[in-house]
Amino acid sequence: MDDEQKFAKGDLASVMAAHSHVADWVRDFEAQYGTRPVYYGELDRGAKKERPYNLIYITKEPIFVQVLWFGLEPQLTDSEEYIRRELIETLLQEAPSAPSFTTDNEFENILGQMIERYTVLDTELSGTVRRQGKIWQMIGMDDRRLTVTQNQRERLHYVVIRDLIRNGPLEPLLSDEMLEDITKYSEWLLLTLDSVTEIYCPDS
Repeated sequence: MDDEQKFAKGDLASVMAAHSHVADWVRDFEAQYGTRPVYYGELDRGAKKERPYNLIYITKEPIFVQVLWFGLEPQLTDSEEYIRRELIETLLQEAPSAPSFTTDNEFENILGQMIERYTVLDTELSGTVRRQGKIWQMIGMDDRRLTVTQNQRERLHYVVIRDLIRNGPLEPLLSDEMLEDITKYSEWLLLTLDSVTEIYCPDS
């Protein structure tokens, strides 16, 4: 009986029952990170479609491999999310008057310029008086730029570009070219956490 028939895809419990080193690993991993990997069976290119990307697959019994993938990207706080929504609304209002473009790179450059135009760094406001209030609004000369820090502007730039031009929340996954070649690493367990790569094999 081959390995694929012996352990059905998704049946991690049977793998753990048959191999104590896998059971120990899974229990320790689950206790530390609060999540349990999925048993995939024999690795193939379809594995990259699995979500979450936290798999155990078999190479040659009793050797199993866990692949865990984390995408680390800029994250917005609640207050920054509010700024993002305000910024998106402004960008959509101004879109009809924006320059035309033919490529994603041109579109990205245009959006980047608009983000800078409709935000202002807090360091640039020192000692200045902004045109704000009902009177300025009535004559259409109010300063509607959103006040941000340099780090906030960079995070907003990434998230807005990611969501409007690129692949949204899938951007970290789809931008990782190494995932295309995952089968080349079938003899290792690559566990990347906190910038540390660990290679795991069962105890001899």
